Amino acid sequence: MMTTTTTSRPIPSTSTRSRSWIERAALVWSALAAAVGAWWLADPDAFPDYLDKVSGNGSLVTLLEPTMVPTVLVLLGLVGVLAASASRLLLPIGVAYAVVFGLLATDLSLLVTMGYSTAIFGPPLLFCYLVAASVHRPALRWVVAAVAGGAVTLVAATGAGTSAFAEFGHDIGDGLGRSGVAMSVGLASFIGGALWLLAALRSAGLHRAQAPSAPRYVRPRRDWGWWVTVIAALCPLPYALLRMTWLTPWPTIIDPETLASEPAMRIFGLSLGFAAIGGAVLTIGLLMQWGSVYPRWIPMVGGRPVPPVWPTATAVVVGAAVTVAGRSMLQMTFTEEDVMTTKWETMLMLPFPLWGPLLIAAAIAYYRRRTATVRTSRERNVSVV
Repeated sequence: MMTTTTTSRPIPSTSTRSRSWIERAALVWSALAAAVGAWWLADPDAFPDYLDKVSGNGSLVTLLEPTMVPTVLVLLGLVGVLAASASRLLLPIGVAYAVVFGLLATDLSLLVTMGYSTAIFGPPLLFCYLVAASVHRPALRWVVAAVAGGAVTLVAATGAGTSAFAEFGHDIGDGLGRSGVAMSVGLASFIGGALWLLAALRSAGLHRAQAPSAPRYVRPRRDWGWWVTVIAALCPLPYALLRMTWLTPWPTIIDPETLASEPAMRIFGLSLGFAAIGGAVLTIGLLMQWGSVYPRWIPMVGGRPVPPVWPTATAVVVGAAVTVAGRSMLQMTFTEEDVMTTKWETMLMLPFPLWGPLLIAAAIAYYRRRTATVRTSRERNVSVV
């Protein structure tokens, strides 16, 4: 007689399980939000000026009366503290707060912060990682040498010396001084929305998905997930192509004389272009084998399965930031007459309203495909008597 048995782990009830670091972080963030709102109520002069009017960043908060914002923030913060303490409220409150703080209260400055940070810190961090990886993988030393040689050639060709980078760094510092508050408030709001989304996902049990115990890659079918991933990967390429024109005498979206007088700006613009290309490569990686199994050349984890949560979370976070940028640009397009033309041109160059939802959909398709592989693997591990 043949019998098939399967084993399953009991899932702790939401009423008895202990709170994770995610729920604790959401509680602390909500308490801080309530404290900031109370501070703004006690000292109206401390309320950020850029939230007191329709700003150039397209936050929906600017459409509210300034006196309402601190009161609403205090109320939402206190409700968040209570919800983080009562597990049964995590799912509905988490979803609602993810939308309010992650998508509605943030603005275009969020994507600007992420993009500029990637352009500034991404290349040196990637180079340092390649150098460290080449210690264990000698074949990568040729890649390191090629990258270093290309960087030196580019800097020499553009004339971007030490003084040029110092001057450009000073300009970046001035920009942070003018927009630092707006960027900090937007980033803090998005972090709160992300924490509450993670708390909601954990409450729904989606955090339990794991990678298969053995590396396995299943070629994706050309279904809706395949198509949205391909289209999402194509979305940043027009921007990257326009940035690559900065290597020619006919640069776009900037005056050639300005670019010639500030060579460090040319390097920074090209870094933004390469960041867009990197985003396209990582997006298409959701369909590739190296999106499921770490390449062999990566130290420590090479050849192991990629946990599905990390690519999914990264794509969702970036997709949410791009979606916010799209909503902000649409808001600015219809509320500020003097920027209508430029905003439409920018959306053709970077189709934020299309790109963001497509990237989130690609992340969902990747997660479903990888967790389906996990379920299939578990179904095969049955005992036959």
